[in-house]
Amino acid sequence: MPRKINSLLMAGGLAVATLLPIGPAAAQGGSQQQARARLEQRASRIDSELGQKTGGTQRMDLRHQREEIDAAIKQLQAGRNVSTEEIDRILGEVSFERAD
Repeated sequence: MPRKINSLLMAGGLAVATLLPIGPAAAQGGSQQQARARLEQRASRIDSELGQKTGGTQRMDLRHQREEIDAAIKQLQAGRNVSTEEIDRILGEVSFERAD
């Protein structure tokens, strides 16, 4: 009888564990993928803008931003987290959550 109770408790615990929402680490992984996609989109636009005629100051600013984007992408590829605030700063954006 105690074995059946143990088996039921273990099965119940396993069932509960599978029903729990995805943990913060998995959710964060998704947000890091979104961040990388945003960075790569901006890098592509920068490359396009650099291919067009731009002024010297604008060209320097774009190159500097591209360097920051490349560094952030390398951090993400290495499995390190880059904060949303840092990505927003690099991209020159303000998230709605922090706009208050």
